[in-house]
Amino acid sequence: MARSARAAAGGHDGLMSKFILVTDDGTADVDATRAGGSVRVAPEDLPRAVGWELRPEGLCRGDVCVPARDRSALVVEGDVDLGAMGKLLRAPFVADDVADVAVLGASVTDRATERAGMRVAAALPLRDLDGTVHHWGELGRKKKLLFAWASW
Repeated sequence: MARSARAAAGGHDGLMSKFILVTDDGTADVDATRAGGSVRVAPEDLPRAVGWELRPEGLCRGDVCVPARDRSALVVEGDVDLGAMGKLLRAPFVADDVADVAVLGASVTDRATERAGMRVAAALPLRDLDGTVHHWGELGRKKKLLFAWASW
């Protein structure tokens, strides 16, 4: 079914309108169709809107691809369902039909990669209240409370 025919289908769902899509990379205005609490966009609009593209191997961003095992849930009537895309990428997705705004958050993998660079070096020396030096790595994987104080 052509996009214009779907847009004229009537009711709240199936209406095409301009949506603002928000991601960590910024915002994009895109023609989108409301669909059962989700939002669908044309595959050709996907790279500009959310930074991912639909390829035969799945959803890809640069040289990283996430296989879409259930492609029929991802691509519905020729458009990409952003709710299904969020599930596939393990990224939060929310849409506001009234304001015509949808948000696709960073994936769990992206957030984990960012946090991986924030590790404390195992050799970090710390002094306890008695002045004894301990190294961060000696404390193992236990939860730690680090209290820091400076006189200046």
